[in-house]
Amino acid sequence: MSSEVLATVSELAAAQWGLLTTQQAVAHGVSRMQLVRLVDAGLLERVEQGIYTMVSSTDRFQALHAAWLSLDPGRTVEERISESREAIVASHTSAAALHAMGDLLNHVPELNTNRRKQTVRSMRLHRLPLIPEDVVLVDALPTTTPERTIADLIQSGHDLTHVADAIKDGHISGVLDLAKLREKLDTVAYRTPYGDGSELLENLLDLVGLSTAALATATARSPVGQLIAATAIQQYQEGLFDQLSTSVLSSGMAEAIKQLASSASMANLANPTLTNGMAEAIKQLASSASMANLANPTLTNGMAETIKQLASSASMANLANPTLTNGMAETIKQLGEASRRYTVKDGPRKSLQNTKDAPREEAS
Repeated sequence: MSSEVLATVSELAAAQWGLLTTQQAVAHGVSRMQLVRLVDAGLLERVEQGIYTMVSSTDRFQALHAAWLSLDPGRTVEERISESREAIVASHTSAAALHAMGDLLNHVPELNTNRRKQTVRSMRLHRLPLIPEDVVLVDALPTTTPERTIADLIQSGHDLTHVADAIKDGHISGVLDLAKLREKLDTVAYRTPYGDGSELLENLLDLVGLSTAALATATARSPVGQLIAATAIQQYQEGLFDQLSTSVLSSGMAEAIKQLASSASMANLANPTLTNGMAEAIKQLASSASMANLANPTLTNGMAETIKQLASSASMANLANPTLTNGMAETIKQLGEASRRYTVKDGPRKSLQNTKDAPREEAS
């Protein structure tokens, strides 16, 4: 066996996932008999009729690569991809496996061709129109893009749960563009119970916990999500308590306090480390902050007393408690600072009056 023959075969196989065809070898000056001798010498293995692999090859997609080569065995990979990448393309479950999306059965190679092909080999052929933007190279093999692959799987009637798993893997790995996928799904949504690509995608994402609603719920339950929420509420409250310096609350401010009262009681009253006075103050604030009370130009007796109690209860001992969340501690602190600007005005109907607006006594 000449070294030139072995070098030629090795060079051909090196550029084709360790594979070569009989026609390619003959075109490069290697006879069929020489290929047989290489097999006998243990240097080549016969994959199937007309296709060989180097013994050292460890290609896990060998069956797919061999099927792709067999559909145009006279030309090399380089020659084929330089002319038309859309001619024969790995698609459907084979493409999903190449993109590492999902766990679909892919024991039979699936390929998309732009012209009718007949073969006795074990493969599944599709004839769907492709544009250049639908095709990428995955380890030199023309393959449908992740987005087109998902659309093709739905078009072929694959179980939507399995498709959703593929979307999840593609999204997590970063190979899948959800905006592009939404556009592709518009063309196949009619095969599903959903009206368009956006609705179909949202429902597929929901199956794997990646929809907007599912992510919002999961984020809210996480420590990071709670920190984000606390920060957002704190920023909101900073603007909210600036308005407390006015002597009369606006209707917008009334609604803001109502919402704040509700969220504060729901989020923090379950904390057993709150002192009785503090917990009671928050509960009174929540119960008395009704729109009927807040709509009045002056605060009713219950509301006035509640804020006064809140101010007196918000002692440094409470605020120093490490079990209080940052957002709650800051809220109490700001409420205390704001309420010190008010006094309770005695009369038939007690009300809060801004301290700076209260009449001053003349010095005697």
